[in-house]
Amino acid sequence: MICETCSCADMQRPALLVIDMLNDFLDKWDPARRNKLICAVNELVQIMRRASRPVIWVRQEFEPDLSDAFLEMRAKGIRVAIRERRERSLFPSWLWPRQTL
Repeated sequence: MICETCSCADMQRPALLVIDMLNDFLDKWDPARRNKLICAVNELVQIMRRASRPVIWVRQEFEPDLSDAFLEMRAKGIRVAIRERRERSLFPSWLWPRQTL
């Protein structure tokens, strides 16, 4: 199905996609490296917003019992990005919008 509200020109304009920048992952990083990454991504976010381009924040989360997790996660008991845990939240320094879909 073709989107009637999108033009070919829209499909050729850039967007920024920020994926899984979660406490679960970033808390384990060296603070200096983590801050460098956060500053770089936030700078890209500001550039895109000034250009009126979309910034899309994506995070994946899993049920506490891992019933919807990847097979390897279930087999090894890897508990990251668990729904309703602080650790799966977006890191607080991100320039992400406060409203979510």
